Amino acid sequence: MATASLAFSRDGSYAVAANLNEAIALGDWTFYTTVVENITKVTAADVQRVAAAYLVPGRSTTGYFIPSRGAMHKESHEQKA
Repeated sequence: MATASLAFSRDGSYAVAANLNEAIALGDWTFYTTVVENITKVTAADVQRVAAAYLVPGRSTTGYFIPSRGAMHKESHEQKA
């Protein structure tokens, strides 16, 4: 799926130039030509190792959206109109 998505994202000269420019911005223009190869090298164990290192509960932030009463009333009124 990533390979197909990447192929479509490189369709056309503007897209090629934009993607190559992004690779240059990352600091390595060869990323443009090696990204598919690098993605296919990633294993499930790699993902689990990185997740265990960075997705640590003590470092996470959880946000809750609690709308105000006035905002809820306004929104329901607008939907009826």
